[in-house]
Amino acid sequence: MLLLSKFDISITLLVLVLSSLIVGNSINLGWGLPLGTTLTCFIAALGFGVAVYQSYATRKHNRLLVKPHLIFNSQFNSTTLDGHYTYTLKVKNVGLGPSIIDRYLITLGDTIELDGHTVFERFVTLVNEHFHSKGLAHCVAGFLHDEHALEKGEEKILLEVSFPKNNISFIKGREKAKLFTNLINTKIHYRCHYGQKLETSK
Repeated sequence: MLLLSKFDISITLLVLVLSSLIVGNSINLGWGLPLGTTLTCFIAALGFGVAVYQSYATRKHNRLLVKPHLIFNSQFNSTTLDGHYTYTLKVKNVGLGPSIIDRYLITLGDTIELDGHTVFERFVTLVNEHFHSKGLAHCVAGFLHDEHALEKGEEKILLEVSFPKNNISFIKGREKAKLFTNLINTKIHYRCHYGQKLETSK
């Protein structure tokens, strides 16, 4: 079944109204327009409708060509740092255009919203509590500031921790990291070049 958008319906009605006015006035109001002139006006009205629709379709297509799409990517490995297991949370723009950050929200283990100044300190504290690393873990905490842009294909580390293996098997280390991810809550509000609002969350 063909579904028409509001814009499609509006353009169709506009062309029909213009065409009806031209034909109706020519016949009933004594304009006395020759048949050829009436047809020319009718075709002109149709051409106007097609031009407006083409402009709309082009703009819509251009929006799709620059629409960003942010995804979260979690990784766990034992090769980043010797003697450590490493968990990394990244955000990547897999869309077709740049994403402009409107707001980045993150909480770690509680409901207190963190900013670029407090996220690292809170992250280190949580890592030491969860992994019992006694200050031996290596931590990285990034932050997405307002109006920051992620280009097409660009990837950014949001959080990364490398904690000592301490004779823990890979499977157990991964399970500890998996439980740790449950303490991370984050949401990104962003927009495309045309101002379309989007969001993604973990």
